[in-house]
Amino acid sequence: MATLDVSIIVPCYNEESHLQKSFEAIFELLSKTRYSFEMIFVDDCSNDGTREIIRQIAQGFPNIQFLFHEKNSGRGGAFLDGIPLAEGKYIGYLDIDLEVSCIFLVPVLTELDKNSDAVIVKRHYSIQPDLSFIIRHFLSLGYKFLVRSLLKIPIMDTESGFKFFKRDVLLALAPLTSNKHWFFDTEIMTFAFYIGYKIKEVDGLFMRRPDKKSTVRVFRDTLLYFKELYRFKKRLDLLERPS
Repeated sequence: MATLDVSIIVPCYNEESHLQKSFEAIFELLSKTRYSFEMIFVDDCSNDGTREIIRQIAQGFPNIQFLFHEKNSGRGGAFLDGIPLAEGKYIGYLDIDLEVSCIFLVPVLTELDKNSDAVIVKRHYSIQPDLSFIIRHFLSLGYKFLVRSLLKIPIMDTESGFKFFKRDVLLALAPLTSNKHWFFDTEIMTFAFYIGYKIKEVDGLFMRRPDKKSTVRVFRDTLLYFKELYRFKKRLDLLERPS
């Protein structure tokens, strides 16, 4: 039974450089709203000072929980492991680097109040004169095109790291997912669409942090995404095939 309005699950992996400031920004923002909230940090085997910062945060602020993985599982696995700890009416996560600002929590929660079942932030990018950014951007566009074409879903940004769900909706969707890494996002949003849940996309601005080194290995990870996409499509075909 939900005892709070919002549970924010925060998957963490080597977030030392920005974790404290990002947490303070989220805490300050939500403290000015009418929503009661908690934050649940799930550290996925960081090898920097992330865990010590999480411990310090938990000692100094109310409604903070944390879980430390013994083995790395990926963002999806970290989020899923945080769900049993969550007490909110709405449960979700956002990337703690805040390359998509936490200010978008307000419109996301507003849409959930309006009876959406799931709300994600659709990222808009400001094109940067950087070769690696341009390559990543166009590979991302190609992936989104394939997702819509193969899976027949209208959602524009399944991979957004900013998603929130009604509690009962998330509890129904989570057991359907099988991938615990980045592809988890595509799985859960596809099932949400096929089941018929009301999904809302909120526009948000993505701003690359110059001080943050990405953990994404562009070509290798893109290839893995495409492989997982085709594998998932076959899985859906089997589910839809009459017995």
